[in-house]
Amino acid sequence: MLQLISNSDEEYYAHLYKLIDSIANINPNYNWLITDFEAYPQTKRYQTLILKNKYLILSTEKLIEMLKQDNFQWIWGIFSAIPNRFSEKEILDYVLPSLEGKNQSFIKHPLAELEIGVVDSSSLYIISNNEYIEVFKRLYPKAE
Repeated sequence: MLQLISNSDEEYYAHLYKLIDSIANINPNYNWLITDFEAYPQTKRYQTLILKNKYLILSTEKLIEMLKQDNFQWIWGIFSAIPNRFSEKEILDYVLPSLEGKNQSFIKHPLAELEIGVVDSSSLYIISNNEYIEVFKRLYPKAE
């Protein structure tokens, strides 16, 4: 697994539509476990969804739909891409990933193939294989 962090490509992080959409072009067959998040959507429907839940599990299609309709900024959050062959029950058999601690060098959910983290609106990281790392590099050329 490789990791890249971007903290100087954009003034504010993270509006994730372009990154999630680019990943979906490679593999749309994920369920996204979104945990440890803070975000403020403009759309009432998404405000309710975000504010009332401790975690979200959304298909790639549903996540893209949400981000396309209301590409709001995520202040904090971990987006774990889990192959859609795993059920919600299987996903929730593990501890929910958290941004606590400073070690962001490994994927926190054992079923996930990649992880995207948003840290205090000031940086964005990805942990994954080369294919997704290349997508991240293309979108965030100053990432290290």
